[in-house]
Amino acid sequence: MAVGEEIAPIYRGSVKDVYASGENLLFHFSDDFSVFDWGKMPDRIAGKGSSLALFAAAVFEQLDGKLFAALPNSLHLKHFDSKFLQELFACDLYRNELVVHGMSSHYRGLMWGGRQGKVAELLEAVSFGAADSEALYLEVEKALVQRPELKQIGGESVYFYPAAEQAPLRFIPLEIVFRFGVPQGSSLLSRLAVDPALPARLGLSLPASEIKAGAMFDRPVIEFFTKLESSDRLLSYQEASLISGLSSAAFHRLYQTAQFVSLALYHLFAEAGGQNLHLLDGKVEAAYRHADGAIVLADSVGPDELRLSYKGVQLSKEALRLYYRQTDWFNKIESAKKEIRPHGLTWQKVMKERGDKPPALPEDLKETMACMYKSLALGLAGVNEKEKQGRFGLPSLSDIASRLERL
Repeated sequence: MAVGEEIAPIYRGSVKDVYASGENLLFHFSDDFSVFDWGKMPDRIAGKGSSLALFAAAVFEQLDGKLFAALPNSLHLKHFDSKFLQELFACDLYRNELVVHGMSSHYRGLMWGGRQGKVAELLEAVSFGAADSEALYLEVEKALVQRPELKQIGGESVYFYPAAEQAPLRFIPLEIVFRFGVPQGSSLLSRLAVDPALPARLGLSLPASEIKAGAMFDRPVIEFFTKLESSDRLLSYQEASLISGLSSAAFHRLYQTAQFVSLALYHLFAEAGGQNLHLLDGKVEAAYRHADGAIVLADSVGPDELRLSYKGVQLSKEALRLYYRQTDWFNKIESAKKEIRPHGLTWQKVMKERGDKPPALPEDLKETMACMYKSLALGLAGVNEKEKQGRFGLPSLSDIASRLERL
């Protein structure tokens, strides 16, 4: 697609449309949002889409060799286990690739108003924000996506994954989750309650009885979930390795890459937030590059994929989830999920047929979330708090956190 050309997207999702652009793709993020796998919610958050594009671009651009070279001396990583860090920074992936070349990604740049460029050029060219009239696109390299086939075997639904093709860039059909602890609302808390052996399998020394809400780990924990199935399913490392289509060496490389990226992001946000902004957990996606066997970051990285905390207040989509968990609509979701339904009839369809729709957001929560998305994106792009408040008319991160805490 030529810059500025209006054509139909090749994929339209609840919060993101995808366009063809020669050999690449263009991601356009809308101001819509989704929670609990419901799909598009009734409200829109002003400027959210452009903030997500800027945020993702800033992340991809900053994961360069200089950042990784600085990690061993980062004060923000000092509370992690020193022996773990020492062994990690001694591996070949770190010394021979990440420090030299940085983290590979499918990101190619930004497109807006007939122009192409990187984050610095965008911020120089436009004021950026909810009032901007030009659509902002994230340009990425195209990757082959091989979708699994769903079959009914006995009384169960079974996904069959095709053999991995040797494409230039192949999407790895996994959601890679990293955790630095167990914040309130983490799914890990409920799993720990019923599985005392889980900490040991995750490489942690703490017993399950000592891991409470708010506890932090001495290293990032890596887990794998399905990405291309109807719902995200937690996988053992054994099943994740088979679904990935990777060799044993490449899968270990994927695991190590997740560790390094999680630590790099932890450092980045602590720097951007003046040591008051902490990354609690998040998820990334990846692709496999056939030419050199590299693991490449794919899709996007943003506040909707990360859980951030500013002085104990979560700055992420979790604020929206927390609001909706207090509504009767959420109670109906929980009931619908427990119902026995014919095959193919999802809980979402059941609720929509009943007319059980989500309520609208309060105006003050919408406005605060819009400020949150924009402030986080600009901060990661290198804009300081003074400029955010002056040039962009935003409240401080501290004020945004205080508003969310009151709401």
